[in-house]
Amino acid sequence: MARRAALNEEKLRGLEAVFLGPQAGIPAKPQASKPEKQKVTFYLNPKAVELLEDLRLRLRREQGLSPSLASKSAIVEASLRLVQGDLVRLAQAVQEAG
Repeated sequence: MARRAALNEEKLRGLEAVFLGPQAGIPAKPQASKPEKQKVTFYLNPKAVELLEDLRLRLRREQGLSPSLASKSAIVEASLRLVQGDLVRLAQAVQEAG
């Protein structure tokens, strides 16, 4: 008569998967979540568009940033973070642009 193999924890998890479904006994992996981005549209005057494009190219050439780091969206987000604490200067810049 054949001898029965001992059931260890790994084999038990395999049996659970067979009888209880593929996710039984397997801890859930945390999902790596990317920050959610929203697409928005803004109107800029031609000088601002030119400045944004110039900044993008200069960041790539002079600072060696990758295209994803020197994207227009990244530049706008970083610029907003830089000016958020200086409301007075932001108000002056908005008045000058208007």
